[in-house]
Amino acid sequence: MQHVLGNQTLDPAIQQALSHCADQYSNASQELENSITALSTDNRHTVFTWVNAAITNIESCEGKLKESGSPDSIMLARNAMFLFLCDNALAINKILT
Repeated sequence: MQHVLGNQTLDPAIQQALSHCADQYSNASQELENSITALSTDNRHTVFTWVNAAITNIESCEGKLKESGSPDSIMLARNAMFLFLCDNALAINKILT
């Protein structure tokens, strides 16, 4: 993503959306780390909270990409996979509670 962000020929709206996505992925990564910590202390409700926060961040990225008119199908596919994996983590967490 950093390589694409450095591309000065990108439409400013797309560049801003990708920058937003980079921030959102950084936040989501930290939230998933927090969910792992919560899981290790058997705090299932907190796992749910942190994974949902990560999902919200990636949905925000998705919204900005679509709003900007970005044709970046790779990023949209990565968002879809991220959301799929988070949904699976939530389902597993629910089974464990």
